Amino acid sequence: MAEKFWCVSRARGRRFKSCTAHQVPESLENSEFFEGQNDKTVKSEKFKSRGLDWDTIVNWFMNSRKAMGCSPKTLLHYQTVFSIFLKWHQEHAPMCSPTECDHVETFLAQQSCRAISKHTYWRALRTLFYFMMQQGLREDNPCLSIKIKIEELLPRTVSAEHVAEVLKHLNFETFTGLRDAVLITLAFDTGARLSELLSFTIGDVLVGQRKVLVRGKGGKERWVFFGRFTAQLLQRYLVEYGKLFGIRPDAPLFVSVFRTPIKSKDTVVKLIWARAQKRAKLPLLPFHGLRHGFAKEWLKAGGDLFSLQQILGHSDLNVTRRYVKLLTEDLERMHQQYSPADKLWSYVGAKFVLRMRPSNKQSDE
Repeated sequence: MAEKFWCVSRARGRRFKSCTAHQVPESLENSEFFEGQNDKTVKSEKFKSRGLDWDTIVNWFMNSRKAMGCSPKTLLHYQTVFSIFLKWHQEHAPMCSPTECDHVETFLAQQSCRAISKHTYWRALRTLFYFMMQQGLREDNPCLSIKIKIEELLPRTVSAEHVAEVLKHLNFETFTGLRDAVLITLAFDTGARLSELLSFTIGDVLVGQRKVLVRGKGGKERWVFFGRFTAQLLQRYLVEYGKLFGIRPDAPLFVSVFRTPIKSKDTVVKLIWARAQKRAKLPLLPFHGLRHGFAKEWLKAGGDLFSLQQILGHSDLNVTRRYVKLLTEDLERMHQQYSPADKLWSYVGAKFVLRMRPSNKQSDE
């Protein structure tokens, strides 16, 4: 059994949970970590005096994120951002230690990418510096003074008419055509992400109850529901699926004709969606637009924002609230139809409006 240690942080003034020896950076072993529960508080000056390099701190941070249960996709994102940052740091400020680094703003300014990408870099680095503060390595977070303005673009949505035209040009007599129809319809009817759709197993889908179990970001599970049309397509698809491969609850729902699971990293679905739009002679919209289209149709039908947040799997209501902006055109049409001031016409009549017009004499002047 691996030997356990206890670490106490001066910054937090509390003891961290036990960790095994292989999780502790080598430069800290046998000095800042003490066996037992009643050891002295670790001083941040000792950390600084050890001269920790970037690689040690990043590895320490990554191990902590793994222990927290971050998804592989999140870990890969952290690793990618830190690699870009450390490469830049080695070229422009090689002598600056992690405890003294204050070049984050310069780093972001020199990145030739969109503001949204810079914002993701900023968020990852902010988390890293917060981690360093928690461990007593720093007393400040240089990212907090940086503000990045992100251009808020309206999501590109797919309408019900767009989906209907695409479905008309799919061959429902073939397994692949039926599969593509189920995938597109299920995406538009549930608002699920592509990665969530492709993670469905046959056991996740309850056709009789018209609901499916979605495994979202961070391993969070939620039930979402679908309508009768989607249920009929699913029922027919499962019959054809069973004829070819048999039915097993743990089998992936969406597979190729060779029973190979379709993965979210593949571009197969995006190609299928693009070709189907081309056959229907429609403008090319992203597959993720089906999710945005679901959100817009939900709000147009009178659905509330909180329920939409639960269905889409958003942890922050502000993310869901952006879909309200999609209703601008519909609000304009509704206002023209239900304008309160227009009702005054029936009360005051046309003569009142004519009296408001300037006379010919006044207009000549």
